[in-house]
Amino acid sequence: MTITAPTAIRTIASVDTARGGSLTARQSMDRTPHPPSTSSVQGGGTASAKAEHRRGPETGNEQPVRRFADAINESDVHSALSVCDPEIEFRSMLGISGRAYIGHQGIREYFEDVASAWEEWRVEVHRVAGAPDGRVVIAMTMHVRGRESGAALSEHAAHVWTVEDGKLLRNELYHDPDEALRAVGVSV
Repeated sequence: MTITAPTAIRTIASVDTARGGSLTARQSMDRTPHPPSTSSVQGGGTASAKAEHRRGPETGNEQPVRRFADAINESDVHSALSVCDPEIEFRSMLGISGRAYIGHQGIREYFEDVASAWEEWRVEVHRVAGAPDGRVVIAMTMHVRGRESGAALSEHAAHVWTVEDGKLLRNELYHDPDEALRAVGVSV
């Protein structure tokens, strides 16, 4: 039987929650070296000048996408809410419920769900690109470690965000970052 990464994520989370995982804030984060990223989002660190240069000019719609990724890495629900539309519809492979998180209350629930299942969760951003239609693609690797099992998993993914009035409104998940880029007309 083949288990996809999202299934494995939900399985690890379910096992950890069943073993008594609680709704506590994330307590530690992996500080092992990772390949250079083209973003400032990598375990809460900052990018080098070279990475800043590769990133290119940022559009207004890219900023809330980057800030949301920063908020996830910092386990900062308040910063996340500051870039979310009150009617946001957020889907995540890291969420254990397999459902969309709706509105600001949904974002709070997302942070609680993730904290209850994962000892570590972070996104390593590889690229953020504005599309001709105003949407924004974020290509990343998601890293998680089960709270009780200690099982680690990393998965490449992408989100295509619709941004309205500078706030995140909804996202579409892609397992293949290149597919997400092509879907919105951005060169790979």
